[in-house]
Amino acid sequence: MKGQTIDIRDLDVILYYIENKTGLFLLRRDLELLYSFLSAYKLIALSDVGYIKNIDKLEDFYEFVHKKFDLKDINSMSWFGTIQAEYGSGKEGFDKFFELYKEFNLQYKK
Repeated sequence: MKGQTIDIRDLDVILYYIENKTGLFLLRRDLELLYSFLSAYKLIALSDVGYIKNIDKLEDFYEFVHKKFDLKDINSMSWFGTIQAEYGSGKEGFDKFFELYKEFNLQYKK
């Protein structure tokens, strides 16, 4: 990573590094840690930088996950709650998040 710059103003870049170099950001591959990190990242980066590229994708990702799991009723569970209910909050949920996020990105319209 020497000489490389991470664009902290782009959610997709941050997620790429979290998936591929998890230890730089999280203690372990854990969905709950990822959710906590992203929640803090969103608050801090938006207040400090004022703009995060692709941050609105998380709202659209929730809708994608909601449809993917065929949840017919409106519910208050976020993407985290939905994935966690099916796969747990550990490594399996973490890995499923990235699997779903990649699938979502293939369909996402900017």
